[in-house]
Amino acid sequence: MEIENNKFFNLTVVFLIIAIIGIVSFVTYQNYFIIGQVLGEKVVEENLNCIEEEQSRIVKGNSLHGIIENGEMVKILKNYYNCNEIQRDDVINYQYTSNKNSIIKIVKAIPGDDFKLQKNEQGNYNILVNNQILTISTGEPYELTENKKQMLALYERDYKGKIPQDVYLILGNVVSGTLDSTRFGLISKNGIIGKVIKNN
Repeated sequence: MEIENNKFFNLTVVFLIIAIIGIVSFVTYQNYFIIGQVLGEKVVEENLNCIEEEQSRIVKGNSLHGIIENGEMVKILKNYYNCNEIQRDDVINYQYTSNKNSIIKIVKAIPGDDFKLQKNEQGNYNILVNNQILTISTGEPYELTENKKQMLALYERDYKGKIPQDVYLILGNVVSGTLDSTRFGLISKNGIIGKVIKNN
């Protein structure tokens, strides 16, 4: 009798273990299936976000003279930065809120960069990024007067000389500044429409 009870007990335990393993396997499979679906949806969504829309535009203005000229045709790769990092020296298309038309500028500092204003011998101010004086395409340094440096000076103070996450310093190609970060300050990524490339 005792032996038979032990056999019955052992069989019951074996069946319980098999049942538990089956339930766990089923739940795990369902979870993997659900996770697979979610990941699949995310991949599809990311791929859709990464689709670039290419537009051709004629440049109006001389703020990038020496790089892109007034009347020149450029291509704008909309959504490019949804799946690509913004790099220093990228030429970007930016929607400045008070402007009906978007503008194009050069990215001069990216998140994590150190930046500051430094008074020069002429009594004006140069812009330094990672301890290097920023220059235009000809090698001349940007040089801001006391009045023109006020906007960037506020950001330097508030951000303690460090470019925050998703924030950028954008400039034209004019020593004294243009309608750029010297006028409206550092910008967020949200206003960047796409990357600008010259037509070959």
